[in-house]
Amino acid sequence: QKTKLVRVLGFILFVGIVFYIVQDPSWTSFGTEFKGDSQASHKTYKFKAEVEEKQYKTFPIWNTDGYLGLSLPAALRRKLVDTWLENRGKRRQETEDPRYIHYDTSLPDIEDIKNNGQHLVYVYDLPQLHRELTGEISEWVKGQIEKWSGLHDIERTAIYGIREYTDGAVLENHVDRWDTHVISAIVHVGSITPKGDWPLSVYNRNTNPVNVSGIGGPDVILYESATLVHGRPTAFRGEAYANIFFHFRPSNWKTLVEAIPNFSP
Repeated sequence: QKTKLVRVLGFILFVGIVFYIVQDPSWTSFGTEFKGDSQASHKTYKFKAEVEEKQYKTFPIWNTDGYLGLSLPAALRRKLVDTWLENRGKRRQETEDPRYIHYDTSLPDIEDIKNNGQHLVYVYDLPQLHRELTGEISEWVKGQIEKWSGLHDIERTAIYGIREYTDGAVLENHVDRWDTHVISAIVHVGSITPKGDWPLSVYNRNTNPVNVSGIGGPDVILYESATLVHGRPTAFRGEAYANIFFHFRPSNWKTLVEAIPNFSP
């Protein structure tokens, strides 16, 4: 009898959770878009949707839209692009597990892409090899984030890139890690022989996803990375698409998180 009762209660709880998620319009929209991305998305959807919903509903949100497009100052942009192009030969294959990056296996030429000798993702370590330039861009980004978010005491936690995505790459929708990647910036360095745009899709704040142009649009996107679902769910077509990522958090983030009732990582 006890086993039956536990099963019944478990089923009721499951139905209640599903009903709750379905009734939230932002998550209904997100789920519909997300599950259509790829076979890989289907396999990880349930886990990822739970993570994203938890972070979205748990952590502070400082801006209604959750993102802002800007332009990098011209002098910094010239130095960044020149440095990237001069050093592309020194890039390495990204060996870390790119959790949300994979090939779009639905492309008609996917086998040709996989066999063309290119790796899915490359990285050139700008923070280690060009510290002065990285520092200049980081300080500018920090100032823009503080102005946009209203936060005036943030600390940088990570810089990653320059990362190059190659032909056929898809970046699945996701949120970033909550402990360090709280509010961030994507700086678009440049693209080589793109065959169309590769926009960043952002979710959560509206019932429909918003596409922020990746080529010909803002070259800097500020975004609340721990709570704003974002990705590039369509395949990039071209030789290379390069970004560098700057991540920040409030300096009192640990205290803020510890004050959240019933929060468990």
